[in-house]
Amino acid sequence: NRVFGFQNIFQQGISNEASPSLWIMIPILTLLGITFIRVSFGLDHHFDQKMANASMFTFTSLVLSLQLIFGLIGYKVMRNIGYFETFVHSNTLSPTSFALICPGVAFYGFWYVFYPYRSSSKSGFNTKFAFLFSHNGAFCIHSI
Repeated sequence: NRVFGFQNIFQQGISNEASPSLWIMIPILTLLGITFIRVSFGLDHHFDQKMANASMFTFTSLVLSLQLIFGLIGYKVMRNIGYFETFVHSNTLSPTSFALICPGVAFYGFWYVFYPYRSSSKSGFNTKFAFLFSHNGAFCIHSI
C-alpha cells in the first residue's frame, strides 16, 4: 500500500534533514543503467546477441530522463522547505549534506561516460543532428 514512503510524505510532509533522500533514485538508476549496458555487452561478446543501437539509445535516454525528473523534484522540494539555506549556505552542520555529492557524481558518470558514446553516437544521433558530437571520447565538429 505504501510505495517508497510517498504516502507519508504527502500526508505529513518531509523533514528538512531527510529531504536529500529524494535524490537517492539518481545513483540507483545509474547503477541499473550501467548494469543493463554491461549485460548487453556481455551478451554481444559471449553469445553474439547484439542489441540494436536504437534500443540502447532509447534505454539510456529513458534512464537519463528519469534521473532528471527525480533530480528536479528533489531540488524543488528541498528549495521550497529551505534545505539549501539551512544546511548548505549557512554554518549549520548536517551529515545529510555530505550525501548530496552522490547523486551528482552518479548523474555525471552516466551522462558523461555512458550516454554520449555508448548510446547517442553509436545510434548515429549525435553525428546526424549535432554540430559538436563525441566520438571515442573526443569531441568532434560535424562537417557540413
